[in-house]
Amino acid sequence: DLSVDTMFIGDSDIARWDSDIVFSNSVNVGVGGYTCDDVNDIIDDNLQTYNPKSVVIVCGENNLFTESASATFSNFKVVIGKIIASGAQAIYLGTKPEPSTKSIHS
Repeated sequence: DLSVDTMFIGDSDIARWDSDIVFSNSVNVGVGGYTCDDVNDIIDDNLQTYNPKSVVIVCGENNLFTESASATFSNFKVVIGKIIASGAQAIYLGTKPEPSTKSIHS
C-alpha cells in the first residue's frame, strides 16, 4: 500500500490545487462539482489506497444547490467520521460566498 502524509479531497476548490508542489508526499483526488455524497462514494477506497496521516477536505458547498443545510451537514459528518475512523486527521476548509451562491449565504 502507498502511504502519503496528506490527501486532498473534495470539489473544485481542492481539485484545482497543484498540491504536490507545496506539500511533498501528498495526493490530490479532488473532482470539480463533487458533493459530500460524491466524496462519501470514494473516501473509503482512497483512505485504504493512500493511508494518509491527514486529509484536507472541502465538501458541502455544491450540496447546497439541491439540499438543506441540515442534510448537507449530515452528509459532511459521515465523511469526517470515515476520515477519523481511519486514523487520519481531518482538516476542513470551509465554504465561502461566491457570486453564484450569494443567495444561500446570509
